[in-house]
Amino acid sequence: MSVCLNWAKGGYQRNRLIKEIDMGRLYLPTGRLVCCDPFSVGEAGPLDLELTPGHYVVRLVQAPMDIWGERVALAAVIFNEDEPDSATPAQRQNMPDKAGIHVESGLACFTDEDTRRLFANRLTAFQHEREDTSYYEAVLEKEFAASASPDGLQTGNRNMHFPVRGDQRNIAMFASGLGDGIYQAEWLMAGTSPCRLVVDFGVLK
Repeated sequence: MSVCLNWAKGGYQRNRLIKEIDMGRLYLPTGRLVCCDPFSVGEAGPLDLELTPGHYVVRLVQAPMDIWGERVALAAVIFNEDEPDSATPAQRQNMPDKAGIHVESGLACFTDEDTRRLFANRLTAFQHEREDTSYYEAVLEKEFAASASPDGLQTGNRNMHFPVRGDQRNIAMFASGLGDGIYQAEWLMAGTSPCRLVVDFGVLK
């Protein structure tokens, strides 16, 4: 059984050190879910299954590691609370032969295909206008800081970002386990219908 499916079926509930955090709701206006490094949105594309447009909860699973402290172990979009009975690897529509989620900035994200295009254009425009700083330093850093622990021991590891103020299109961004790498995303299925999309960052065994 995969880690993602084991978690969804309650396999880690007895471990009190593992925390589940609801980040808020992700808006999918087209129902075409994108999962990628947020700074690679220009090359990313939607996953292979299309969903009913709407707002869906994003849930993170944090687990402690002896040296590195608490890390994001799993990230999930919850379509419904049905218990899944199977898992299948998620693939990208435009690159079915490129397996996994490639992370190069220490961050991964969920968003909609329409929002992906919006954010890609915003990043390009920002780079032309502000060559002296990065979008992360100018915009995202202070947003991530809101999720830091009060004692300062845990830096901010999640952010529900809205690229355009007043626009409900958003991007759920979160730290990717121990950083850069290639991570597997899985559709968790209840019968023939997807109930969750989960990314495993290799923290849980």
